[in-house]
Amino acid sequence: MSTRVAQRVASTAPWLRRLKLSKRSAGKEELQLSPSPLKLKVATAASLAGLGGLTLLGSSMPWFAQREHDAVWFGERGFLSSQRAVAFLPTGMCIGSGFLAAALGSFFPRHVDHLAIPMRFHEMLALPLSLLLAFRFQGSYDRWWKSRNSFSDLIGRTVAIAEYIASHVPAADPEELQDLEPEKREAEMEAQQIRKRFMAILEAYLVFIEERIHGPDYEPHPNSAVKDWPRGEDVIREFSEEDAEACRAGGEPIVWCSTQMLSCIHRLQELDIIDGDNGSMISSAVMQLEQVFIECMVVVVQDSPAPFIVHYRTIMIVFCFSFPFALINHVTPLLMVPLHSMITFAFLGSEYCSREMEHPFGSDEGDIPVRKIIAGGRSRIRQAGLVCS
Repeated sequence: MSTRVAQRVASTAPWLRRLKLSKRSAGKEELQLSPSPLKLKVATAASLAGLGGLTLLGSSMPWFAQREHDAVWFGERGFLSSQRAVAFLPTGMCIGSGFLAAALGSFFPRHVDHLAIPMRFHEMLALPLSLLLAFRFQGSYDRWWKSRNSFSDLIGRTVAIAEYIASHVPAADPEELQDLEPEKREAEMEAQQIRKRFMAILEAYLVFIEERIHGPDYEPHPNSAVKDWPRGEDVIREFSEEDAEACRAGGEPIVWCSTQMLSCIHRLQELDIIDGDNGSMISSAVMQLEQVFIECMVVVVQDSPAPFIVHYRTIMIVFCFSFPFALINHVTPLLMVPLHSMITFAFLGSEYCSREMEHPFGSDEGDIPVRKIIAGGRSRIRQAGLVCS
């Protein structure tokens, strides 16, 4: 009777290789099914692939596509996105090691014991590697985040200075100027010229900062590009050709802009347009711009300490490159390559992401959009001048 049941079940489920009968302590017979290992793995892989395919299909449905929390998982920032930081040479080298281990395990199974590396070696190496990886990733992210805050602080300070000058030196009505005494009228007219000059220099100051951070031959990412981006000298030339020539002759345009802004504030104090306390406060704000600018420049010119980076990358490459020979006794050749590729992708991918975050002022899509932010700052500076005109 049991044999008939076994044959019937086997014909119904052809992916099962054999049927066994075992006896329980109670004396009842139990039907025990033992599937073929290879066919079971294939059936499991096909089931998982089908589940993933149904998930992808569901992500294209309108109800899920409109949900923000679901859409981000399948968009440009999802797990299937191609926007990744990848270095192909070290990744290919480590994955090639997995192919080699799989080939040796498949064609020379009797020699696997002589090629295997004790798992204890990688278990001990994983502790310092995990500490270095955590420190490296956190340090790179903090560097990116601090640079982003420093640069936004720089733009915010310049716009605040422009708004302060525009509000304390408002544009006067020509009819009102005619009613003033000659000396007062001349002082007001000169103050209006100083106000316009200050705004032009402040706007050019931001453009010169972008040139200094990125260099003369910088090409931004298309998402961060600004149409008709000018040079700093061209911004000053809109106000005065003489100032543009003086800025060029000065050799260091950022220093020239800072000194000229301080000179404008000092002249406004002499004309009694701004009192001493307000003049000192706005002068201090202008000088603080240099400190924030230096913080950004340090990130541009100073990389992470070389001994730390070299040591960390050496340990990571040794770990990923030799890890297939630690798995060679524990994983079948068929699973060696995908399993080791995922481990390599996890470890090396973290390093590639850290390397990209370490340089926030670049031309990648994830870098700080300096030019676009400065364009917004320039627009706000001009708007501040128009509001109080």
